[in-house]
Amino acid sequence: MSDFIEKNNINIYGFDDQTTGEYGSTYLVSDLYKYCTKNKLKLNLNKADFELLMESISRSYTFDEGDISYPKFESQLQKLLNQISLLKVNDTHFYWTQSIKSIIAYGKDASLKHDFISSYNCTKDDNIRDKQMADNLLAYLQQHSNEKIICWGANAHFVNDMSSINTAVLTAFKPMGSYLKKELKSKMYSLATVTAEDSIYLGGKWEKTPIEKGSFEAYLKKKQNPLVFISSKQDEMKKVQQNRLFSPITFVPSRLDKIHDGYLYLNKVTPLTYLDERDQDEENETEVKQITKTITGKFIDQDTREPIPFVQILLEETTKGKMADTKGKYELEYTSSKQKVIISTMGYAEKIFTISEIPKNIYLKEDSTTLYEVILFGKLSPYTVIKKCIKNRKKTTQQKDIILPIIQILILKSMTLLYFTLNLSVNNLIGL
Repeated sequence: MSDFIEKNNINIYGFDDQTTGEYGSTYLVSDLYKYCTKNKLKLNLNKADFELLMESISRSYTFDEGDISYPKFESQLQKLLNQISLLKVNDTHFYWTQSIKSIIAYGKDASLKHDFISSYNCTKDDNIRDKQMADNLLAYLQQHSNEKIICWGANAHFVNDMSSINTAVLTAFKPMGSYLKKELKSKMYSLATVTAEDSIYLGGKWEKTPIEKGSFEAYLKKKQNPLVFISSKQDEMKKVQQNRLFSPITFVPSRLDKIHDGYLYLNKVTPLTYLDERDQDEENETEVKQITKTITGKFIDQDTREPIPFVQILLEETTKGKMADTKGKYELEYTSSKQKVIISTMGYAEKIFTISEIPKNIYLKEDSTTLYEVILFGKLSPYTVIKKCIKNRKKTTQQKDIILPIIQILILKSMTLLYFTLNLSVNNLIGL
């Protein structure tokens, strides 16, 4: 794919306002401050506080106002936009203009603290995000009016017109596609992919998602064609039909000619196959990983015979792992029985097993040299916890700086368990 992109002079741009990847928010903030320094621009936000805030937003979707309030966050970034607007237009300034607008939208979205959960991919909670994504695309088009653009994303974000939908949860949703269609009209073509698969892979296992009788998907499945294109410019498409364009589970009645301009039906789809870079030959070719398998088990205290919750099990030399549930049960995907796993949790001695040798019940022995886990219940974000630790560091009663391997912190927010680990010393711990 990379060779094809390079040979055909194709440019790749992100249009979403959200940051992804383990270090996405950190690199974004770091690059933003470098850009400001290079162009003699002023951003009146403490860099360390800004980095932690963006990490809190991207990881737990929480806008913690302990050090930076949302009004200050928005006003200072808006002032930065005003400074950039006075500079001579070029691709770099354009990129940062849209990136900063996206950061503002991202922060605003997180500050609203959405607690609504539904089976739909998109609801009114996505309106801020979708509006900013539309702005990013339209702004790019204004800068590159002669270019052809292919934009890839979830079907729901590219809906042209929501007027035929009466489902309560969806009526207030305003998708990115509606902004684009209004502005571009026939210059934009929205193509949705549809499948009639009756199960979905969630949480490490397959869940049944039956196809509703009389639905758009049921009709296409009966045709038994592996690949079909359906244009919306047909009378039959003007009829209200049940479809799964807004959810992998729930069917919604709507006029398909209003939702998208066309549909591409795939009779069969499979989960993603991840690629792994290997160094087995001189060319360092990329090979497809082996078929993924799953191992299950339970962690038990060697002395009390009680289950141990929240134990980490990590595939050695990778970042892939899982955490046991409250009953000590775990489920881990692997590709080779020769892989090794590292098992660790606060208060117990670490263990290492080869996949082929892992017993169903894993007994862990208490390690008296480590500290028991700290459990916090409430609406504290990781950002707030760390700031309080640092602020109250001098209150410690410990005279000797004893290094602890891992502190596990569990935060319960809106019935969602957020988990992270830290390497800290005892002197950093007091004041939670």
